[in-house]
Amino acid sequence: MAVSASEQRAAHLEAVDTPETTAAAERLPRVEVTQRGDVLDPRVVRHRLMFADAAAAAVGVILAFGIKQIHEAMPPEVANRHLLLIAAATPAFAIGAVTNQLYKARANVRRSDEMVNVIRAALAGVAVLIILGFAVQMKDLSRLWVALVGVCIVAMVGAERHFARGIFSKLRAKGRV
Repeated sequence: MAVSASEQRAAHLEAVDTPETTAAAERLPRVEVTQRGDVLDPRVVRHRLMFADAAAAAVGVILAFGIKQIHEAMPPEVANRHLLLIAAATPAFAIGAVTNQLYKARANVRRSDEMVNVIRAALAGVAVLIILGFAVQMKDLSRLWVALVGVCIVAMVGAERHFARGIFSKLRAKGRV
């Protein structure tokens, strides 16, 4: 009669599980052991990608401010109001990224799919930016700046995603993801 794998495992655990081994095991510090220690946790990778996206979006906003200042200088009080507006709209950019599936690999198989999702996420953020500007009746809201914010965020996040794809390819080739 053949013995199943689960029965073999149970018999092995009975033979190994003695009071001495249990006491020794309880004295050891608890450490989570994965099958392969060099494989990255997908949640950690996703969080790092979210952080990189946020940093790229911040660089895009800074770039938009720089281009706007070169084109036409904004008085400091107007620039401060624009900064407050972008700070208030920041959650919309993050929600736009999540709802447009920027963090699901299946939704971003091709570069073109990923760029469409980046553009949709940026449009969602810019739409909220405009709505907030109208809600607080910001008369000096620069249309050029709003357009630059959208374009610069798409450009910076797109560039960051290009580099991230290269890093993921290297990690995949090494078997780490």
